[in-house]
Amino acid sequence: MKITCIIPAAGKGLRFGETIPKQYLRIDKVMILEHAVHSLFKGISAYPTDEYACIIACDTDWFETVQDILDRSGFEDTHAIVKGGDERKDSINAAFHHPLVQDSDLILIHDAARPFVPIDIIKNLIDKTRIHGACIPVLACKDTMKIVQDNLVSETIPRHILFSAQTPQVFSYRLYKNALDLHHKTSVYTDDASLFELCNFPISTVDGNEIMMKITTKQDLKIAEYLYSSMDTHNGD
Repeated sequence: MKITCIIPAAGKGLRFGETIPKQYLRIDKVMILEHAVHSLFKGISAYPTDEYACIIACDTDWFETVQDILDRSGFEDTHAIVKGGDERKDSINAAFHHPLVQDSDLILIHDAARPFVPIDIIKNLIDKTRIHGACIPVLACKDTMKIVQDNLVSETIPRHILFSAQTPQVFSYRLYKNALDLHHKTSVYTDDASLFELCNFPISTVDGNEIMMKITTKQDLKIAEYLYSSMDTHNGD
């Protein structure tokens, strides 16, 4: 079995307010993207798989930096870099059509700005994808959720049916290819599970983990730094 990781890393991170994209900022002197790649390698290499690979889609200005990250990642013999697109889905499409992907059994797609992924969650995701064809990590909603229009509350949504989706998200290569063939040009999906939903493909879930936070704001970065400093072993194991 071959598992290929795809990381779309071409985002500009404009909401973060820095001069460089957030995935290249550092936690304990290590770039966020490198934390993410290292977390994936530790999880994938702990799984009994025959082959694994990693493809990162990024802006050409960052090719050299990303190459350095991959060279010391554990994926050094099976990796590639492709030019990212204007939108996340374009970056993933470019990576998906790289020759390294074509003989894969499973595709694991992960956000560049989620630095920490526990090994056991990667194992759970792979196990359930092999049964159901797709699996994503989710977190139950803690807050009461309201629909607000024009600064007025119009409805309360039952909390027990709401979950936040995280990454990595894992898919059967065959089913993901079918989904892309059908809906690549669709602009409404915001994660890869949404692409499967458009095809009415089943998506299973596993429990996520708050440590798998996506860094979007400067406050998120401070929280991630604290989490990293308090881990028993680094990268969320």
